[in-house]
Amino acid sequence: MIDHVKLLIVFCNLLFGAAISVYIYQAYRRYASPPLKPMFYQIICLNLGILLLLTTKYQDINIGTEFAIIPPHFRSLVNSFLIYFFFAGFSYSSWGIYLAFLEKKITRQRVRWIAGVTIILIAGIFIEPFLTEGGLSHQVHYHIYENVGAVFILLELGLMITLPIKAGRLEDKKWIKVVRAFSFLYLARFPFTALLIIIPQPFRLLLGLLMLNLVPLLWYRLFMLPYIQKVNERPAEVMDLGGIAEHYKLSPRETEILGLIMDGKSNRDMEEDLFISYHTVKNHVYNLYRKLGVKSRFELLHLISNPGS
Repeated sequence: MIDHVKLLIVFCNLLFGAAISVYIYQAYRRYASPPLKPMFYQIICLNLGILLLLTTKYQDINIGTEFAIIPPHFRSLVNSFLIYFFFAGFSYSSWGIYLAFLEKKITRQRVRWIAGVTIILIAGIFIEPFLTEGGLSHQVHYHIYENVGAVFILLELGLMITLPIKAGRLEDKKWIKVVRAFSFLYLARFPFTALLIIIPQPFRLLLGLLMLNLVPLLWYRLFMLPYIQKVNERPAEVMDLGGIAEHYKLSPRETEILGLIMDGKSNRDMEEDLFISYHTVKNHVYNLYRKLGVKSRFELLHLISNPGS
């Protein structure tokens, strides 16, 4: 009975995580805040790991290893592959969040290097059947893949520990608080998970999985969303649009578009207000982004609201 309760808990957490991923993705679509995109990928990766746990538990409980169609050795290799793929994806998305918070870009060279290392590492799992059991190469292979998960976790911890320190160099003090709040909430998951040892099953599993999915939602609702709303609420009247236009060499139409964006107008709103086509609005917005060196409305609002940053 307790095993089926655990199975239900894992399934409910998977649904909860899917709902949060949709919520964060919609927030990214609406505000285009850079950290939200890698955060969405991290939530997806986390819940793929929960899906793997659900699938494994379902097979163990309802099918049993003696009736499994897949040979045990091959199943072990596949599970190892999926687990390490999960760790790699989770770590990569954490790195993306780290860079986005610090307003840095992921270069293609770094992406290729990390992707190459990850592919080699994961592909190495399938070398095991060809190694002589008990030999030196087999022992080295075993120790590498026995501890690779811990290495990924330590890398993530290192990123989250250094993030609030690095964030202190940013100009926007309010943004620094948002960044540090995420880091502290993220790190709080580890001592919280350790304390779950004193809680009996299945409540331990329920709270552990719930905490993993709940942290991004809590951070977004309590810290990120209020920050975005304050940035968006700053009216165009208090901006020196003339000075901005002169500094960035904006055309009169682009200056007008900037003012409407600062007033919270969407592209469709500007189409109606300016009596021009939607395609023309998009062209003006694109040229405005290019001249200001931004890639989204959030970055534009952040730049204008924090001219010194």
